[in-house]
Amino acid sequence: MVLFGRMSASIAGDRRYLDTLEVSWSAALQKVIITVSTSSPLGGMDSFGGGTNFNIERKVELDGLDPKRVLAEVKEILANKRWNFAHYGKPTKNMCWFGSENEEILGLSLAKVKKAMEGLAEGD
Repeated sequence: MVLFGRMSASIAGDRRYLDTLEVSWSAALQKVIITVSTSSPLGGMDSFGGGTNFNIERKVELDGLDPKRVLAEVKEILANKRWNFAHYGKPTKNMCWFGSENEEILGLSLAKVKKAMEGLAEGD
């Protein structure tokens, strides 16, 4: 699988409360896979231990390389108040797409998603 989009957000910089969105392409499955994972400290907010729970909260598989569908799904996830993205992540500025040559493309637009998807159809 090839990771071509990623964003994370934490509550006021407290990385114990970290939500991560990853967008990947699987050439073998011919699917875009979007995963949202969250973490929180073991023992709750008053604990200062080093442990963290990681949970996959949502996983979406989209057939083929359709940038419009990918962008729509990503925007829906980023706007959901269940996760930290909209409030703490500044997604229109900090959503990071990875183009060919590992070029970082920041922001949310159809043109940016298309640019990140260039060359993905050839393989993993």
